[in-house]
Parts: sequence; C-alpha cells; structure tokens
Amino acid sequence: MFGDYENFLAFIGLIFIFSFLLSIIKEVFRGIRLYLLPTFFPPDFKKYGEWAVITGGSSGIGKCTAQELAKSGMNLVLVSNESEELRTTAENIQAEFGVKCCDVMADLTGGKEVYDSLWAKIEGKDVGIFINCAGICGKSPCLFLKETERNILIIIALNMNVVVDTMYRLCNYYLKKKRGVIVNISSMSSFVPLSYLATYSACKKFMDDVSKAVMMELSETDVTLQSVTPFFVNSRMLSGKPFLMKLSSFIPSTETFCQSLAKSIGISNTCSGYWLHEVLSYCIRFCPFILNLSIGKLYSDAEKFRKEVRNETNEEIN
Repeated sequence: MFGDYENFLAFIGLIFIFSFLLSIIKEVFRGIRLYLLPTFFPPDFKKYGEWAVITGGSSGIGKCTAQELAKSGMNLVLVSNESEELRTTAENIQAEFGVKCCDVMADLTGGKEVYDSLWAKIEGKDVGIFINCAGICGKSPCLFLKETERNILIIIALNMNVVVDTMYRLCNYYLKKKRGVIVNISSMSSFVPLSYLATYSACKKFMDDVSKAVMMELSETDVTLQSVTPFFVNSRMLSGKPFLMKLSSFIPSTETFCQSLAKSIGISNTCSGYWLHEVLSYCIRFCPFILNLSIGKLYSDAEKFRKEVRNETNEEIN
C-alpha cells in the first residue's frame, strides 16, 4: 500500500516538474519572439496605418517610444499638457526623422469635452497605433492617506477614464478599417494589491484587466489590444526618488526600455516590454509576496529619505 502511495506521489512530482520546465521553455521562446526576432526582422508598423498617437508624448516613455516609431517612418500625434516640451519634442522628431509630427495640447483629466476635442483632431488621420502612456505615480510609495487628493484623482483619470474612452472609440474605428493596435502601459504593480501604492496599483490593475477582457471579445478580429506591465523605468517619474535606484540593476534607461518596447508592439496581447522585466514578471507570478516585500522596503527607504530632506530644509531655514 505504501509503495503505491509513494509511486503516486512520485508521479505527481514528475508532472509538476515537467509542467514547470515546459512553462520555462514556453517563456524563453516567447521572449525570443518578442525581443530577439524583431531585432533581425523589424516589424512593419505602417501595415496598421500611417499615424501613431501617443499620450504623454512630451517626455519619458512616451517621447522615447515616439522616436522609435519615427525611425520606422510612422507619422506621429503627440498628446500632452506640457505645451513647451510638447512643441519642442514634436519639432525635433520631425526635423530628425523626416516624418510628420503633430502636437496636441490637452489635459486628459478634463473629461469628455477634452476627449471629444482630441478625437476631432485625429479623426481624419489613418491612425494605426495608439499608445496610452500618460500617467503619474504621485508621492508613491506612501501611505494612502498621505497622498494628495489631486494626485489620486489624476491617477484615476489617466489610468481608467482615458483608457476606457480611447479604447471604446478606437475599437469601433479599428473594426471599420479592419486593423489597428492599442497599447496600454500598465505596470507590474497590477499583479497584486500593493500597500503604499494603493491607488496606483489598483488603477493599473483595472487597465490591465480591461485590456485583456476586451481583447478576448475582439480575438476573432484584426484589432490588437496590448497590455504592457513593466517594472520601474528610469524616466522622469523616478526623479526626486533616489531610493529607487537601489534596484538599478532592474531599472533600464528610458531609451533602452523603449527600444525593447517598440519591438513588441502588435506581437503579443501581454508583455512587460523589456526582457529582464519579463523574468521578474515570471518570478512574481510564482512568488507574489516578493513584490509586497520589495515595495515595503522601498516605502521604508522613502520615509528615511523624506525625513533627511525635511531635516536639511529645517537646517537651511534656521
């Protein structure tokens, strides 16, 4: 009897090991398809349309992704609420890459009137790629009650309201033209509920889930909805937060990340945008508590840093 029991447990163990190895092999081939093959066989973005629209296009990930698409000959519409940076970015891209680059000044937290105005400005263009990249992380990591009400409302607006509105309009538009890609820049913080990133992680979770849900509905069409869930990227969102650089080995520069992200556009419905973040993503799915422990440590470091800044400020005043 005990011999049969041991054989049964051994059989279950072999199945588990086989499944685990199979999942690793699957992820390796997925990574090759996402980030290696496009290096040798660059994607043809123009097959979706002549224009790409990028929110948050004046700086950070939005700006660098725009540059990568411009290298492929895509015309661009950059959307931002930073008028001077937006205009300068558009002019520089147009001069450097010889593509058309329009700048649209818009505060996307303004609601339906702003969305209507933005849509009116891009409606006549053959838009093939739309990237929802605008966002802020506020004071995070911090306690929920320490975040400002203004930051919370902005995070909700950019990661939920804007995403749903643009997806609704664009999916209808793409179904008529029978092609198109929507890329929603979510976050690895969407994997589990995160203390000290409560609003941010919850909104990114919504973005990731709604992207996947609608993609299932459109699975029989030529419309692609892509949810990107990166770890930290060394963009302007990290400025003033030197404590995050303790994770510098896992934090690529904006340029490096966007070069990798651009290769994956239209290939997969879900990805992290960068090969090392794919590895982290895989590990976190098996051990989600790692993310909570990491954010807890970052919060502790953040509080120490803020205390030091306050003490230095008080000393200067005195």
